[in-house]
Parts: sequence; structure tokens; C-alpha cells
Amino acid sequence: MVKHKHSHAWIDRTLDDSIGLAEQYRDQLARVEERVATGLPPHQRLRRTADRMDATTRLTEVIAWALYQKSVAVGEIESDEARQQMPNLNRRGAPGGRDDFHSAEVSALLEEVDRLYARVARLDQMIRSDATLSE
Repeated sequence: MVKHKHSHAWIDRTLDDSIGLAEQYRDQLARVEERVATGLPPHQRLRRTADRMDATTRLTEVIAWALYQKSVAVGEIESDEARQQMPNLNRRGAPGGRDDFHSAEVSALLEEVDRLYARVARLDQMIRSDATLSE
């Protein structure tokens, strides 16, 4: 990982985006999703739960990744240590196909989670590639 002495705005933005999206997702699930799930058969409720767990995991990994980046940027930890400990966002593929039994609001949030994760996974790949090249 290359230690940048430039602005940390991109790290802060990534962290703010991911925490904001996690809060939005949590609030939406609390408001709408349980009413929607009531009439679904068990296999669809199970699939919804798996989709929600996947989105929560992705958001958690992005937040952890951004916190590691911020720690490196402010000198709290060395980049090698962060690279070994932070989640490798490129080990996961795109989420499996989702069915259309989510509410429109949650479907939109799931897509936003996927876009954020893909964006940060590209950053992760770039940073890991830069570190490999500089070794």
C-alpha cells in the first residue's frame, strides 16, 4: 500500500458513504421489510435473509477497509500491517442473482450496496497492485 500525503478526503467520503448507506439500509429494513415478508413462503424468506446478510457483510467490509486506509493515512499503522489485516474485497464475486420479492426500496439499496462495494473493491485492487509493484 502506498502511503499518500495528499488529502484524505476520498477515505472520509468512502467511510461516510458506507456508514450512511448502512444506516439507510437498517432504517429501511425496520420500516418496510418485515411487512413485506409476512406473506412469503419459507424459501423466499430464507433467500431474503441471505441477501440481507450479504449486503450487511459487504457494508461491514467496506467500513473496515476504509478505517484501515484512514489508519494508514494518519500514521497509526504501517501499510504492510494494514494490507495483511484488512479485508481483501476482491476475493468476493458479485452477489448471486436476486429475486424480485424485495420491496422496491430495499432492491434499490441492495443495488447501491453492490455499486459501493464494486467501487471500493477497485480501489482495493489498485492499492494492492501499487504495493506489489513497489516491493
